[in-house]
Amino acid sequence: RATAEYRKEEDSLSEFLETETITAKDLHEPPDRVTVSCQSLHTMYVGWCEKNGVDAAPKWLFGRWMTGHGFSSKSVREKGAEPHKAYIGLRLRVSKDPSLTEPQLNLVKNPSKNAS
Repeated sequence: RATAEYRKEEDSLSEFLETETITAKDLHEPPDRVTVSCQSLHTMYVGWCEKNGVDAAPKWLFGRWMTGHGFSSKSVREKGAEPHKAYIGLRLRVSKDPSLTEPQLNLVKNPSKNAS
């Protein structure tokens, strides 16, 4: 029974990753240019688990599962910020932090030359 429960929880991580994250490969970016803070990802995972009625894994187990899913972590330093641990090759699909979301096109409209 414990093993079945463990597998169910680990399967929930697969579902979370599928629905809430996007990979560097999907973004056609080098893995080291696509990162998400370990803390942010675990926090989002805990919220997702609560919403979906699943027991969330503690950080240490979550980290092992992430490694098992092929996502390693390392210390990264972003401009103007303290170094922090981040998963490499993965980012959140939706975030209030624009550096963590899918790339957006910045389109500039040209003013009309026929202003009458």
